[in-house]
Amino acid sequence: MTGRIHSYETLGAADGPGLRFVLFLQGCGLRCLYCHNPDTWNPCGGRTVSAEEIVGEVVRYRNYFGRRGGFTASGGEPLLQWQFAAELLDHLHGKVHTAIETSGYAEAEAFRAVIDRCDFVYMDLKLMDCEMHKTYTGVGNDRILQNAEYLKASGKPHTFRTPLIT
Repeated sequence: MTGRIHSYETLGAADGPGLRFVLFLQGCGLRCLYCHNPDTWNPCGGRTVSAEEIVGEVVRYRNYFGRRGGFTASGGEPLLQWQFAAELLDHLHGKVHTAIETSGYAEAEAFRAVIDRCDFVYMDLKLMDCEMHKTYTGVGNDRILQNAEYLKASGKPHTFRTPLIT
């Protein structure tokens, strides 16, 4: 399977525990006024890669990850390409620690399929008020809050984050 990526970082230290291979996937359904990666919004941007190609790159760096590091799918919004993300996570399972950074803005099937394959989840809860969420991201947060409830109930290790804009 192939997916569209913006870029990757080989030894990221801010996208999960330890040193990580961070893959920035193309596409995002939100239009946050304060987005720090607006160049990832276009789902047709970036370049096409195979899951096997990315897995090969990740495995090359695993000696640098130590016991805590690993792979993080980020974006954009990795759940926009959920089948590709799920395949990556399946290939990496047992080889390296896996994580995802998500807004949670995805259909329940996509959210669950990817979250259930991760070792750890960072999920951004940008705003709790639905109308304010629409104002600052372009969409409501009902779907996000439903997915957050699933994540909480799943027992999957996770951290909910709220961006602070000053």
